Amino acid sequence: MAAQAACRRGRGGLSLERIHRLYILTCLYFSPATLFDKINALPWYRDALCSWADSLGCQAGDSILEVGCATGRLTRHLAQRGALAHGVDTSPRMLRKAQAANPGVARFELASALDLPYANERFDFVIAASLLNILAEPEAAMSEMARVCRPGGTVSVLVPQAGMSGEAIAKLADRLNLSGFSREALRTWHRRAPKMQRDTVLEYFSAAGLHEVCCASHLAGMVLTVTGSR
Repeated sequence: MAAQAACRRGRGGLSLERIHRLYILTCLYFSPATLFDKINALPWYRDALCSWADSLGCQAGDSILEVGCATGRLTRHLAQRGALAHGVDTSPRMLRKAQAANPGVARFELASALDLPYANERFDFVIAASLLNILAEPEAAMSEMARVCRPGGTVSVLVPQAGMSGEAIAKLADRLNLSGFSREALRTWHRRAPKMQRDTVLEYFSAAGLHEVCCASHLAGMVLTVTGSR
């Protein structure tokens, strides 16, 4: 038992959990692009994103826009599946990482979700992951996403869902056999990320004129996806 306790501690007596937590918080404030790129590469988050995006039915040759693409990992995944993938973000540092990792695979532009630099009805699919919940004007962003989606196209968002308890997150981490940075990243996301109620997101979809709206849960209910047609 003593040896196990020692293994859970780093230098200076700090627990490994606390070391990972301090690292995440330091990156969050001083190098968010590095942190987001690491989190987007974690299997539990990457697989949730890819499962959601793949379920939308995007085919080779379809045009798709990811709003709030961060370092572009999901945009690249879609491009590698044959989509004409575009990504926008407000962070130049995020986009530099996206462009460096995706040469010639996808297109990236610096732009706000509230003022997308595209003509009306431009894309077959418009998506946003973990974005709507952090915006000051989510309803305006939904309106923009609907504007650039063609009639009959698809708009879909993924957000952390309200109602998850710390105990439920711990059980999820155990079920996924998470440890180290991966486990602490899940816990930190749960503690710090603004969450959204299902009915609130549905109201935004309705206000944007989207129909045939459906919802799904991922990661044992931690994540909500909402999808509608233009």
